[in-house]
Amino acid sequence: ANWSGDVVPSAADEVTIPDLSGTPTITSNGAVAVLTLTSAERIDVNGGSLSVSGTASFNGGLTLSDGTLTIAGTATVNQSLDWTSGTINGSGTTTVVNTATLTISTGSGKSLDAHTLVNNGTATLSGANLAFNSSALFDNNGTFNATDGAGLTRTNGTPTFQNDGTFNKSGAGTSTQVSSNINFNNTGTVNIDNGTLLLAKGSSS
Repeated sequence: ANWSGDVVPSAADEVTIPDLSGTPTITSNGAVAVLTLTSAERIDVNGGSLSVSGTASFNGGLTLSDGTLTIAGTATVNQSLDWTSGTINGSGTTTVVNTATLTISTGSGKSLDAHTLVNNGTATLSGANLAFNSSALFDNNGTFNATDGAGLTRTNGTPTFQNDGTFNKSGAGTSTQVSSNINFNNTGTVNIDNGTLLLAKGSSS
């Protein structure tokens, strides 16, 4: 990449990636740490780590196909978040806006670790489990679709799935299980269209 001043950004830098010609994807497969990040292009974290200590705006979308995304401040996904493998962690909050999508699919090894992930848009879980660690919080204010046998598992700690929106279970003949060590708090709507939703710990409303 041709960075301003021909210097690779560091942890103290505020990074802006403008709308470039064509439809490029910016791939991070090393260890990258910045202060803030605003990108008009899609960012793909694949096998390395991307750490943002301040604010991040993923205006062109975000792909996590391996590696670790660390958000210590606040991050906003304004297009789509496609998550097939890897970890999201950090003491901050990542928000998928109401016009965006969150796709959690296929690959194994997906982990929400001591981080708050807020879905205000449409989220879909399929293909493989999503693991919760420590004090992880998934806050669904939009629509969450569990479409097959993929479930929510817990590795350690006391994580929470908070449903303030709509949780839909579909997939005839499939079961989606929420681990007994995950607090499933529901103030919204849960629809069982097909299949089975197993709340091992029960739920609170």
